[in-house]
Amino acid sequence: MENKKYKLLEASLNAMDQGAFNLLIARGDAGMGKTHKILNFVKKKKLDYAYIKTYSTPLKFYELLYKNRDKKVIIFDDLSSIGESKILGMLKSACWSVSGEEREVNYHTTSKVFEKLKIPERFKMDASVILIFNEVLSSFEPIASRGVNIDFDFSFPEKLAIFKGLGEGKDIDEEIIKYVKESCSEATKNLSIRSLIILSKIKKQGFEWKTFANEMLKVDEDAQLLLDLISKYPKLESACDNWRRITGKSRSTFMRILKETKRK
Repeated sequence: MENKKYKLLEASLNAMDQGAFNLLIARGDAGMGKTHKILNFVKKKKLDYAYIKTYSTPLKFYELLYKNRDKKVIIFDDLSSIGESKILGMLKSACWSVSGEEREVNYHTTSKVFEKLKIPERFKMDASVILIFNEVLSSFEPIASRGVNIDFDFSFPEKLAIFKGLGEGKDIDEEIIKYVKESCSEATKNLSIRSLIILSKIKKQGFEWKTFANEMLKVDEDAQLLLDLISKYPKLESACDNWRRITGKSRSTFMRILKETKRK
């Protein structure tokens, strides 16, 4: 996987390990190796880390930060509540300090729950934070500015190159890569490293893997029509008008799908 984004991720993890910054955000296509590479790095470096993948209330999130405050790094993977306003506030404090001061997280409440949990209302944060998620969160701009952000949304040609590299290492079967090249496009759903490794294992076990591929790698018909019309009409507005006429859907939907398929 010699894609430049993976190289940047490796460099960013090394820089974080050396204390250059306290927050790394890896966002983008599911099943494309973000979590795998990050966990491999911390294990290889034998870093003291916590890996958290669950739903969390603000109070539980504060408790998790407190209990893991002295780790080298805390990894939050696709935490469904990460955009909650109180959690965002805690992340701001956990990942950035003013004028080089120590990072301090606090949670003020009149509840007696902290006494029961033996948790203070403020504490010093030493751990760095890695956030991994798939979808863009509109409320995340104030957090993103506190660290390094890497976007792992890949174009179809980029994915093909990544798959080919893995095929050379025998993780993905060459015949399946050929199938993807001939049968898939930007409109194909669930096209990821994870999916192709699963298909490769199915093929290796002697099953009719194309039957599984047809189900796993379905085509988004609206997106495919959009791509076909863009190829047919040189002007984007002409493609959009025809797409709207055929689908009955809006221009904003056309532009959203266009963005998702990574066509400019």
